[in-house]
Amino acid sequence: MTDNISHSLYALNSSQSPNLALRLLNDSPWERILQNDDDPFKLYMTTRLLQQIMTLNNTNEATAQQELCRARQLWISQLVETITTHPRWTPVTTLYLDLCHIIIKDYRKHIDDMDDDDNNDKNHVGYTLLLTWLYNENVFGWIQYVLKTRQGIDLVPVVILLMDISKACKMLMERSDKNDVAQEGWIWISRHLNQICVLWLDPHVTVARRSLALVGMILRYYRNLEMIQTVLSFFVIYTKELHQRFTREQLYALFDSERTEFFYSTIDDQTYEEDERDVVDISSDDTGDKDEALSHQLQELVDYSILYQETENILEILFELHGNNDEDAVNLQLDMLSMYEKLNNNFEHNKAQSSMTVRIKHILDKIGIGPNQLFLFFCRRTGMDHSLLIDLLLSNETEFLLFFVRYLKYVERYPQDFTRECNLLGDDQEEVVDMLRSVMLAKIINILEK
Repeated sequence: MTDNISHSLYALNSSQSPNLALRLLNDSPWERILQNDDDPFKLYMTTRLLQQIMTLNNTNEATAQQELCRARQLWISQLVETITTHPRWTPVTTLYLDLCHIIIKDYRKHIDDMDDDDNNDKNHVGYTLLLTWLYNENVFGWIQYVLKTRQGIDLVPVVILLMDISKACKMLMERSDKNDVAQEGWIWISRHLNQICVLWLDPHVTVARRSLALVGMILRYYRNLEMIQTVLSFFVIYTKELHQRFTREQLYALFDSERTEFFYSTIDDQTYEEDERDVVDISSDDTGDKDEALSHQLQELVDYSILYQETENILEILFELHGNNDEDAVNLQLDMLSMYEKLNNNFEHNKAQSSMTVRIKHILDKIGIGPNQLFLFFCRRTGMDHSLLIDLLLSNETEFLLFFVRYLKYVERYPQDFTRECNLLGDDQEEVVDMLRSVMLAKIINILEK
């Protein structure tokens, strides 16, 4: 088999034969091949062949495809058993986890096409793999052990697997016949929340970034007050660790264009909106006896931010991190405006939760990143030149028109907040304030009215 991997892969790709895939799956000593072969190219081709076997779907040969499906389900169940009953980490463990990633990713691609027909799910090995990870009795202890004892690159496939399961659960939530599986998935993942938060400080950047994203997904789709409090507690630790370890030189190195390219890549705008809701929805949870504990965590963030700003200007850093890019700067303001709008709406219509809403607004105001503060700083960065803002209004490259119309309505509704922030610019900047009030905004509003 090891001498004919390339030939087998080519033959399977060409024929798309379930019978050939079944024969290769059953007759090949996969574990021995993967463990004993030191040729990286051959290992790569072997895993490619396994991936092809696991994702092949030939509806023209229904009977053979059914046999292949049953064989794959048995094989994948044994695979998870093999992984979770052998705590010693080997290169084969990484290869197996990569295979799990490919299988679940392929399943996600087909979830929407399966409608509510349970047989379609059962026939896909990705669904079997998902259920095996969720319900195998060895899995929880194995993941806890790995998250505690491994670090760096070894954790990358584990965190990616958790992300894959989270994404699959998110998609299954939209199907009435699979909502219970999705809920079980979120419960299963949330049991690892503490360990996942610890990974924020992992030395490997992929582990750190993916673990942050994973916590965001957990809170978005399955959260309670205790989980929010846990995340805030770790966030306080995280920010303090960054402050101790992150030098000023490292911070400003992030402002280089090659370090901020990820800001300009295409992303799903829904991500911003969901993140806003995650933060704001803290105020709408039933706080009960946990109110003071949660408030304490929030206050720690305020105190730390104030201490940090003794040496750094948070607005300068925010706009620098956005690479002085107009689109990103506008999106930042739009996100914060949306958050304040929802906070104010919650305060006015849900008096029972008004205390927590006020505290969250107080935190954001103390940090200095409210809508008025961001907009005034943005104006100062543009030199109070109304023509630049008019160019942004007319451009289709940013959401400035959407933001500005909403912002004017916000100022109209809460004029005292806008006036207060203008006055806070100080007596020595009266000329700037007058220009903002009488010239800049007036001309822009005239353009909008026309």
